[in-house]
Order: sequence, then C-alpha cells, then structure tokens
Amino acid sequence: MTDTLSFSQNWNNKLHCKTFTTLRLHNPKKYAVGNVLEVLLKKQPLGTVTIKAVKTISISELDDFIAYLDTGYDAAECERIIRKMYHYADWTRQKLDLVLLQYNIPQTKELL
Repeated sequence: MTDTLSFSQNWNNKLHCKTFTTLRLHNPKKYAVGNVLEVLLKKQPLGTVTIKAVKTISISELDDFIAYLDTGYDAAECERIIRKMYHYADWTRQKLDLVLLQYNIPQTKELL
C-alpha cells in the first residue's frame, strides 16, 4: 500500500507542475528519498510522486525563497499558516521536512 500525501488546497498552483515541494512535519520514515506517495487534492487522486530530496529545517529557518515557492506567500505568512495547520506542535522542538517531489507519470492532461 502506498502512503498518501493529502492537500486541502493547491498552494501556489504547485500540484500542476511536474516537480514541486511540500512542507510537512518531520517524518524521516515517510519522507525519505525514493519513497513513492499518492497525491490527493481534496481526497481526489492526482497521481504518484517519488521523493527526490528532503531537507529538514526548523520553522525559524523558513525564508521567503522556500515560502514563496511552496505556498505563494512570504515567510511570515507561511509560518503563520503552518503554525495554524499544526497548532498542536511544540515549535521549540518540532522540525519540518521540505520535500522535493516529482510525478512519476502525468496522470492528467493538466500536468502536461
């Protein structure tokens, strides 16, 4: 069974790109180079991706470069969104994984 990578919205329209990033709570077992995940947008499958790279960072290391590419917002707004999404996290210790993903085979014509 393939792990899933669920999105509630298509931040920065990134899910329609061949390669994209996502910021997630640190999970070295799930977010490891070579792992294959099924991408879901609002519970609808978009295809499978392979993890190409992972960079583990603290929330204080978010910068505009990462934030704009991943969410379309600056670092301050991106941090606010992440803190709201993961309101239960202890941000004095919690790490994030910046995950680089690439679709295996385009599943929709929108990805071509």
